[in-house]
Amino acid sequence: MKSKKIIYLGIALISILLISAIIKSMLIKEDKNNDKNDDISAWIVDWCIDDGIKEVNSLESNLNSIQVFGAYFNDKDEVFIAEDILNKDLNIQKDLYLTVVNDIIYENKKPVQKDTELISRILSDDEKRNKHINELIDLVNKYEFDGLELDYEKIDSNLWDEYILFIDDLGQLLSKNNKKLRVVLEPSSPFDEFDMPSEYEYVVMAYNLYGYGTGPGPKADKSFIKTLSKKSVSNLENVRIAFSLGGFDWNENEESPKALTKPDIDKIITECNININRDEKSGANYFYYYDLDNVKHTVWYSDEETIKTWMDTSKEEGVNKFALWRLGNSF
Repeated sequence: MKSKKIIYLGIALISILLISAIIKSMLIKEDKNNDKNDDISAWIVDWCIDDGIKEVNSLESNLNSIQVFGAYFNDKDEVFIAEDILNKDLNIQKDLYLTVVNDIIYENKKPVQKDTELISRILSDDEKRNKHINELIDLVNKYEFDGLELDYEKIDSNLWDEYILFIDDLGQLLSKNNKKLRVVLEPSSPFDEFDMPSEYEYVVMAYNLYGYGTGPGPKADKSFIKTLSKKSVSNLENVRIAFSLGGFDWNENEESPKALTKPDIDKIITECNININRDEKSGANYFYYYDLDNVKHTVWYSDEETIKTWMDTSKEEGVNKFALWRLGNSF
């Protein structure tokens, strides 16, 4: 038992060194593609805040900004920051963005993630819209964030005109308060069909190619990244491409995969007789194993070489700003 604990501690230490190597490899002093230094940001999340802060502190010199993921909605469509964040002293000497997501947290029933109707209710009612904008500005001012990041997903196709007006109105008021605005966009977002306000930064998610609701595969591949990066730089003046760390484990008897952190993956590799393969089209790793019930599992995940491949692919299309989902026991 003692030897296993030593092995797992060793894995955790190696993992931290690996993610440091990933980020350092991104921060190239002379970028041959763009003649600019790479700009790297990362998310930390409320449900893993202690590990997230610890990893930020170990990597702080290599990161340009941090997104603090943890503002949600209650059943009255009001925004609040998760207590696990409010209870922490975020003594991080980088630009800090508060990320607000359209998840509704109920007291007596399961939360609803990426609620389309929530955004519709807010954007369709002038009073609610203005109240929401004021709530967001009050939160970033009260808790002294440097900026706000909107992560509103699954927006109804009929709401995009209203959403863009909302972004601009919110952004202008934030600017008057000396605060910045970032907007997260899903890969399928129709931002190529609209004139997005150029004053704000957009974070385009280059992941979810495979994952929940799909069969086994990488979170992204080179073709997906190339197409998405080209679409982004062609339609957005200020864009950051986001990549996802960790991986997924598909159990052949279950419909949805299980998310894995890097320590989870390393533990499986250590305990099982694993042959690891690298997929040429994505740069991601994958392997198969059988659990104690003799059920087959397929695991796909990214490592430092994968992230570098994804970044290099994106940089070929002119991108030099990136974001990592996420820090906190995820590598």
